[in-house]
Amino acid sequence: MLVYFHYTLFILNLQFSVLVKIYHQENVTSNTEETLTLIRKSLRSATQEVEGTHFDQNIPHIFVTFGASGDLAKKKIYPTLWWLFRDNLLPSNTIFYGYARSKITVDKIRESCEKFMQVKPGQEQRYEDFWKKNHYFSGSYDTRKDFELLHQELLGHEKTNGAANRLFYLALPPSVFENVTVHIRNTSMAPR
Repeated sequence: MLVYFHYTLFILNLQFSVLVKIYHQENVTSNTEETLTLIRKSLRSATQEVEGTHFDQNIPHIFVTFGASGDLAKKKIYPTLWWLFRDNLLPSNTIFYGYARSKITVDKIRESCEKFMQVKPGQEQRYEDFWKKNHYFSGSYDTRKDFELLHQELLGHEKTNGAANRLFYLALPPSVFENVTVHIRNTSMAPR
């Protein structure tokens, strides 16, 4: 079970990394809107018949970034999440949680990401909307109690917005992968 869980997280990380690379390349082309149309169309494909493969705008999603205060998060993960949000490539009721050891706030994360976000004129309100959907939780990577508290925080959000699909991104050094994934599993943070 643990091996399968690690493998699933590895695949999600790999898929997200590929998406980041593709999106960075596509984001600088002159055919950005055409590319976005193709991506949106493929996400709604009728040929995706396996449960969980459909892009459903009505299902709530929670995207948790472990290592949210680090360089990878501020230079790549938050900018990519912003671009996906900006271009309506995420379900509209997706929220974002950052988790790290640092005792900081969403405003501090926003400040550290600012120069990497590439916000263009006319996108300011959408950018504000993106940050309103962000939350931050400080905790240790090796203490189960902190993961239980994060789980309670996520459950609190789900009580008002419905059960959500939870996605976990590990923007962490490999030395803490096992601790984090074991705590995710043991605190039942990935029930679906």
